[in-house]
Amino acid sequence: MSIITISAIYTTGRRSGKAFCIQIDNVRYLLTVAHCIQNAKTIKYKYNSKTYYTEVIYCNNQYDLALLKCLDILIPITLSNLDLTRSYLYNNNELVDVIATDAIYPGESGSPVIINAVAIGIAIGQTDDLSYIISSEIINCFISTYSKLTKIAF
Repeated sequence: MSIITISAIYTTGRRSGKAFCIQIDNVRYLLTVAHCIQNAKTIKYKYNSKTYYTEVIYCNNQYDLALLKCLDILIPITLSNLDLTRSYLYNNNELVDVIATDAIYPGESGSPVIINAVAIGIAIGQTDDLSYIISSEIINCFISTYSKLTKIAF
């Protein structure tokens, strides 16, 4: 399992977060939250003590998710559907994310949320005593949107 710390460099500073490797149609990508990398001049990550520069392949602010170019040697994490008995947060009658009980600390946005060795979502942040994750169902919608866009013939 490859969980990577990413650094997004801006003209006014930098922001860090996490990303993890997933596989779509036999191609590996880093999945992270869009708010960590949006409008960055440069994005880089370290793996085995070596720094790699990456680029955004697809970003969707509606989902707050982004796919980054990834090394083929990274091991992908499997996404699993959520248990529908968990608590969900809704915004304008639309499923936004899952409310989690564990704390999400600064710099941890983009980390996979793992239960029983399977990712059920991605951490996005915390307010007061509540932590929020984007569910695997929403991630799968994001991936489906990306897959449809890449299959359009020009």
